[in-house]
Amino acid sequence: MLFELWLPLFAQAQSSYTLEIKASNKEGRKAISNIRYTKRFPADSLRQEEIDRFLVKLFAEGYIDAAVDSLHKADDGKLTVYIDLNDAYEWEQLGKGNLSETLIDEVNFRERDYDGQNFNYMHLLEIEEKIISYYEDHGYPFASVRLDSVKIENRKIRAAFRIEQGPLISIDTIVIQGYQKIHPKYIYRLLGMRPRDYYNESQIREISRQLSTMGFAVETKPAQVSFLGNTAKITLFLQKQEVNIFDGLIGFQPNSGVDNKLVLTGNLRLKLINSFKRGELIDIRWQAPQGASQNLDLHFAYPYLLNSPIGVDYEFRLLKQDSSFINIRNKPGLLFIINGLEYVKVSGDFFSSQSLETIDSNLLPVNSDILDMKSQVLNLELNFNRLDYQFNPRRGWTAKLSAGYGTKDIIQQHNINDSFYDSIPLHSRQWNIALELQYFIPVFRRQTILLANKSALMQGDYLLNNELYRLGGFAGLRGFDELSIYASTYSMFTIEWRLLLERNSYLNVFWNGAYVERSQGNSISYDQPMGFGAGISFQTKAGVFTMAYALGRQQGNPIQFNEAKIHFGYSARF
Repeated sequence: MLFELWLPLFAQAQSSYTLEIKASNKEGRKAISNIRYTKRFPADSLRQEEIDRFLVKLFAEGYIDAAVDSLHKADDGKLTVYIDLNDAYEWEQLGKGNLSETLIDEVNFRERDYDGQNFNYMHLLEIEEKIISYYEDHGYPFASVRLDSVKIENRKIRAAFRIEQGPLISIDTIVIQGYQKIHPKYIYRLLGMRPRDYYNESQIREISRQLSTMGFAVETKPAQVSFLGNTAKITLFLQKQEVNIFDGLIGFQPNSGVDNKLVLTGNLRLKLINSFKRGELIDIRWQAPQGASQNLDLHFAYPYLLNSPIGVDYEFRLLKQDSSFINIRNKPGLLFIINGLEYVKVSGDFFSSQSLETIDSNLLPVNSDILDMKSQVLNLELNFNRLDYQFNPRRGWTAKLSAGYGTKDIIQQHNINDSFYDSIPLHSRQWNIALELQYFIPVFRRQTILLANKSALMQGDYLLNNELYRLGGFAGLRGFDELSIYASTYSMFTIEWRLLLERNSYLNVFWNGAYVERSQGNSISYDQPMGFGAGISFQTKAGVFTMAYALGRQQGNPIQFNEAKIHFGYSARF
């Protein structure tokens, strides 16, 4: 009963701050009715702010002498505002003044566009800001603009622009305080400016964002610009970021051949960045995913070759799959650098594979899906990175898109009967496309949600088992043996929640699933593997330790807890 008595009073209080705006004269009614505004407010202060915003809108439409004439407040709290409104001011002429023809084209200014038009203060500010921005980006950071020869008659305005350029400023030096292990030419290329270049305000504003893409150093405070005469000195305040990595990972997974027996797997990695002060990358990784299988990956990248926006890139990979086959991949490439972490890469992919299978008594391979082959593919890759922190991001995204086209040759072995190759295309065209996306969504203060997708497609006339993509493992599809899933086409999705404990520490719970298509020879199969689990990554003085527990299922089989995958990792950053 008490609630029913209070409810009407509460509802009345919530709707008491209402607003109506009217013209105090007949001439202003149409202009008032054409402007939309909010009419209900939870507080009187917000209602007053809306009145001020309404007047600004009138000024922008040319009613620059509009003013509140009177107010009327009713007993129910409704406020009626009467505005005195005369005819709008018009441009009779807005002349170019001393604007150059180049500048007129740059800001898209045309005198005829203003003749007879209502005076729009906001539009005038926009043009003036474009003019100032042009001069600031062309060596004149102290330029100013104003209206000259202003005449107002019968509510018509005549005026012209007047530019004061100020002194022409050029860059003197870029000085680094703090972390010194950076070659000046690398900084010049990264920031897009060099000594004796004209001052460019847009480049100055981009300094923090460009420096954030280095990865191996961070700003401790924003860059400082000091002027002396006709020159400007830029001071950068940098601190070394521990991005060099030495890490190892140990994994335990059930031996498919022996019940309840665990097999030890692992990998080692050494990653060095900026060892020679040029922002170069040296990445060496060895992996023993299972049994007698081993991988060796080498990656070298050197940006800004000969002080140009082009870098060189080289990747090498050796994969020995137990006693089945051995693969060798060489990928030399050129980087067209957008910034420290974003680039376009053109590369050649030279791949060869040799079967280690034995030959049966009929001079035929034991496994016809593994044959000697080689391929040459031209690849184009685009890479974008907008993460707020590379090692443990809370927000941002990454995207990588690559596509390749080339040829493949299946090599006839002299000790295999020639008739075996009669139905196999020995020479064919082959193409591939791949996409990787990551999106980190910040949640509350110390949490983030990762949404990710990694997809790839390989197409050719006769695909072999030894050239297919490999999925599974701690860095891929968690819950499965390392590199145990073969695919010619796949799309892998990840949803992961992280609780950020410290800058390099977090707890996580994840789910990952994939659509997998395996086309080899003349056969094709499908599967939808799925895995889930939890883990922790925590930083100590000795380094970052990682532990993860994951379960998975595939081929429609149920979850088997005795086949869980446990991963232990250690990463020392220096």
